Amino acid sequence: MKKSATQNAVKIAVCNQKGGCGKTMSCVNIAGVLAKDYKKKVLIVDIDSQANLSKSMLCEDIMGYEEEHGIGTWFADHITLDNVIENLPNDKNMVNLAIVKAKIVVRGGNPAKWRGIDILPGSRNLATTEMWENSDIEEIISCIKRTVQRPYDYDYVLFDLPPALSDMSAVTLIASDYVLIPATADSNAMDGICELMETVENIKANSKNKKLQILGVFLTNYDVRYTYDSHLYGMVKDTLGDLFFTTPIRRGSAAKCSMQLGCPLSWYRRTCSTAQDYEEITREIIRRIENGKRSLQK
Repeated sequence: MKKSATQNAVKIAVCNQKGGCGKTMSCVNIAGVLAKDYKKKVLIVDIDSQANLSKSMLCEDIMGYEEEHGIGTWFADHITLDNVIENLPNDKNMVNLAIVKAKIVVRGGNPAKWRGIDILPGSRNLATTEMWENSDIEEIISCIKRTVQRPYDYDYVLFDLPPALSDMSAVTLIASDYVLIPATADSNAMDGICELMETVENIKANSKNKKLQILGVFLTNYDVRYTYDSHLYGMVKDTLGDLFFTTPIRRGSAAKCSMQLGCPLSWYRRTCSTAQDYEEITREIIRRIENGKRSLQK
């Protein structure tokens, strides 16, 4: 029997019940740093029914396909996560067929190339609540095997969750090792963070996933020119203590452009402030995970 290609992967749920807080952008750019700077193999699982991550990272495949077959046909004609869920446990190989290699264009005129990031694409059908009642994301991830196209193990699995604490979120948190929480610098930030932390504690208390840990919280869309952003930064830092990432993700136009092109900032414009912030956040993520492993070994 083939070993699961995700058996030893670190599984991180990027989660916040609030929309517009940079979950998808964070998944893409953290995966980019892991792949480019640390030479890690990364799988991103698009749990969000808006499928914005899939549309961004697979833009080369989608655009080429839809030029020939018509707009809106890529998701209809390809296997996505909802198909995998619907066919489990009868077809455990479908998840392997669904995974797509993200091809990234680094410079204009050059062909798209795989650079260490794979996508398990979502679709709008993921919004069907009934689909999640008996779903097991952990089993789906464990069914991913090494193949001729993927003769390696993944080092990281990142889950891009929807902006709601729904059944989708719950089953994904049960399958995860860590929760990473991006939050915007606004007055509702702490409310969403506290509610998510309570959900995590309930999952652990109910023995659904006792190993689940909150990796930390970081602020996104941060503008150093605004006094309010600085004020909120200080408030969240004082409230969360060691759970707070002291590096905020600064606002920048390059981040939006890179998402439109489907290219993580680490390749698109790594000298911009937003790219540097994601590099620091990723470095801190690795440090916290390694420190946690050492603590368990003592």
